[in-house]
Amino acid sequence: MDKAEKLYLKATRLIDEQEFDAAENNLILAHKINDYESKIVDLLVKVLRTQKKNDRAIEILEKVISKYPMRHDLRFIHALNFFEIGYYQKARASFLKIIEQSKDETINISAGINIANCYRREGSVELAIAHYKSLIERIGVRHDILYNLANCYDDLNDLENAKIYYEKCLSIKPQDIDCLYNLAQAHINVGRYEDALKIVNGSIARLGNVPSLKLQQSLIQLTVGNFRDGWENYKYRWKDPQFIKNEAKKYSNLKTSFSDIREEKELKDKKILLLSEQGLGDTIMFTSLLNEIKKVSEKITVGVDKRLLDLFRSSFQNIKFIDNKLISEINIRAFDVIMPLANLALLYRNKKEEFESDQYLCPKKQTIEYFKKQLDKYHGNFLVGISWRGGLIGTRSFHRSVNPINFIKSIQQENVVFIDLQHQSELNLNEAKSIILKPNDIIQFPENDLFDIEMLAGLIHNLDLVVTVQNTNVHVAGSIEKKCLALLPFAPEWRYGHKGNTMPWYKSVELIRQKEIGNWDSVFEASKQTISQLKNSKLYVRNENE
Repeated sequence: MDKAEKLYLKATRLIDEQEFDAAENNLILAHKINDYESKIVDLLVKVLRTQKKNDRAIEILEKVISKYPMRHDLRFIHALNFFEIGYYQKARASFLKIIEQSKDETINISAGINIANCYRREGSVELAIAHYKSLIERIGVRHDILYNLANCYDDLNDLENAKIYYEKCLSIKPQDIDCLYNLAQAHINVGRYEDALKIVNGSIARLGNVPSLKLQQSLIQLTVGNFRDGWENYKYRWKDPQFIKNEAKKYSNLKTSFSDIREEKELKDKKILLLSEQGLGDTIMFTSLLNEIKKVSEKITVGVDKRLLDLFRSSFQNIKFIDNKLISEINIRAFDVIMPLANLALLYRNKKEEFESDQYLCPKKQTIEYFKKQLDKYHGNFLVGISWRGGLIGTRSFHRSVNPINFIKSIQQENVVFIDLQHQSELNLNEAKSIILKPNDIIQFPENDLFDIEMLAGLIHNLDLVVTVQNTNVHVAGSIEKKCLALLPFAPEWRYGHKGNTMPWYKSVELIRQKEIGNWDSVFEASKQTISQLKNSKLYVRNENE
């Protein structure tokens, strides 16, 4: 084994331990020794991307392909890197160049598939479908192309065509778990939960308790209000390799097994470590469970995202909160119980009546006062916080998000001032001001002012209303009991249930659902009417403390 190979293997071990800086250093040394080995280059750019060093990754790749212009395997890594960081036009151009120059049919087919993948990621789903079909005409039926075609039709909420292509995939690979999962998900995405559950249950009956399928089963059960079975099956998320991989990043690859707690009495007077998981919204939502557990133990530590620390510490005086990335540095053996925070739901949220939806988070008085002074000049107006984007590509962001200009234009009215609450807002303020009634009727705070959730909560506390798509703002508003309109697609995330205008987690949140898939018009109209009613109602009284 040569030195470059030893450095490469060491780097893979360091990556498993989440030691990315050290892994990067080893891979750079390996690359200097052997700059044409594709697996070294590939892993190096992946590590750089993980650390948000995209420019450095591009720089290394461009040097490599400049030195070895006919190494199409290296060109492929170069194109794929553009794809992974979201430079889809550059990725397409690079894949096209490979097809033009390479005689390797395997690489060319992969490049062709990835060109279609670029179209899909850009939102040009019809172009992606046309490209996949042209590939089938040229090279014949392939499982991966059929699978991607099915996913495209699912993006369009075209269940019938999605089913056709998923079933063609399954005729080739009957036990393809990803395909079975997505077939069920396609039914969920159009609100056919009963059919989706039949598919999942049948897959589990044939293949056993596959973690990803059990997790999907749990989310359907939770969506339709079967909380007892839903929470029991939700525990399978921590057996799903992809879920574990995503969550390990937050805890520096914490290696421990979780306590299997079945009854509250097992927590009595125990020293407990709770781990938050997934996004900020879920952490906020599941933190409501701390009101129950703090009654049975006074020795509770919770690992959370650092952006939540100030708000949680001011809201729960007798609970210790630490940055989840520091969990691996504490003495794990000192705890009697270690478990994910969400697993408490199995003890305390088995039926709708058990949900407590009163305020449980409280921003500091000085934070509230800071934003009160900022907003004093708008006194007498109705202050409405807005956000329009939520989720990621994998959570169907394009179905749950709306165009901000259309959104503002649809709900604006006299004596309403909008406050931009969107994380990493892309709103062009000049463009927005050009379509609203008065130029000063929309306000943006610096992004840094709202990065910490304590600050965001302090701002929302001072508003009259929040109107938002499903994202963290729903959870912040609900947890501090601020009136909120949550604008939902036809088939929203499981947290919002499948029907009705309320959610059990927060009594101050009103749900406004699409009446037909993809049509936001009725949602905007209902929002506008509610804003008007709240603004004009003599029964609406602004909180004296605001």
